[in-house]
Amino acid sequence: MRREKKITSNQEASVTICCDDQTAGFLNEFGLEQFAALCIVSEVKLQKAVEETTVGAEKSSCAKCQRCWNYWPSVGTNGEHPDLCKRCVEVAFD
Repeated sequence: MRREKKITSNQEASVTICCDDQTAGFLNEFGLEQFAALCIVSEVKLQKAVEETTVGAEKSSCAKCQRCWNYWPSVGTNGEHPDLCKRCVEVAFD
């Protein structure tokens, strides 16, 4: 996606993993937000796989956090700090 200029940074990617219940359980236990941060993408979504595990990516629909510059689903959910993600609000204002 970066080569094709669809995104300018990895953080703009939203990844969907189609996998079995065992893999989904492991990823949910690890934490999808933590896994997304580890992969340097905005978010990871899971879908039940019919046969084999597949991974797809698209440009994230999330807004960019003005503090950490990551694209997170939580950006805009805090009325007092609409340009920050949940994590940055907690770090900066708690």
